[in-house]
Amino acid sequence: MKRCPPRRGAFTLIELLVVIAIIAILIGLLLPAVQKVREAAARLRCQNNLKQFGVALHNYESSNATFPQGSSSATTPVSGSFYNINAQNWRVRLFPYMEQGALHGKLDLGGTASLSGYSGTPPSATNAILLKLVISTYRCPSNPDDPTGSPPSMDNQLGTQLIDYVGIAGAYPDPIGRATSVYQSGYGYIGNNGCLPANESVGFKSITDGTSNTMIIAEQSGKVGTVNISSNYGGGWIGAQFNQPISQITTPGQLNFATGITTVRFQINARSTVSNASALPYHTNTVLNSLHTGGINVVFADGSVRFLTDSTPMATLQNLSVKDDGQVFTLN
Repeated sequence: MKRCPPRRGAFTLIELLVVIAIIAILIGLLLPAVQKVREAAARLRCQNNLKQFGVALHNYESSNATFPQGSSSATTPVSGSFYNINAQNWRVRLFPYMEQGALHGKLDLGGTASLSGYSGTPPSATNAILLKLVISTYRCPSNPDDPTGSPPSMDNQLGTQLIDYVGIAGAYPDPIGRATSVYQSGYGYIGNNGCLPANESVGFKSITDGTSNTMIIAEQSGKVGTVNISSNYGGGWIGAQFNQPISQITTPGQLNFATGITTVRFQINARSTVSNASALPYHTNTVLNSLHTGGINVVFADGSVRFLTDSTPMATLQNLSVKDDGQVFTLN
């Protein structure tokens, strides 16, 4: 007589609930760990972006004996225009050194050709290649925002890329009290005591504090409160809205600002209720920030990349932003 194997009993409701509870606990334990791993990977990719900028800056300096101007005015300013049309910033000038030589060669960087994402001053047919174009090296992978969007704080309706890395024009106030900045009514202070000022070129010889003690590019991939307030007004590629060095500006005006650079005036990851880029004091003093936990990635003039924490004293941050104040700090 053939014996049938005993039937296995089904899970009871209590057993099933216990299993579900255990799975839920495991997921709850694993999810933060997975998120930490993802953020660690994103932070490393961000650091790699900055390392590439560091190499590109050194190659540029080797070829030109200076770093690129932080933000440049137009060679052919347009009378009455809010944007100086073919003005550009360091981000464009580094294209040939960032494996973007082919793109750089296609751009019209003279005459009245525009690099703007502002609908009132659209790019020329040649430069329309920049619309909706995203170059991953100019983007922090931790930033979830639309890289070609137009936040309320900006005029980028046509959608050129918003860049997550900003040049350091200097700091306000100057650590040793020099007159190195100009106040812009309604826009804050714009300075020239750093490595990437507007309409001026800085070389290694000018960085008397030492290249390992002076910031040149920093992250600007987070938010001020809940708003994206970064140095991308009119898009990430255009330059200065005035045509002389800071030291030659005798009459401060509200249009003396520049895209692509910031004069450091606020703490890392400072949060504020200011929601408009043209409101005091952020237009020329946009905050260094990120979505990385606890701080930002920064590239120094020697090409090294370091992580500055939110707790970095304001005085130290300003000293690191200035190339020649004689104040040298050793970072941990």
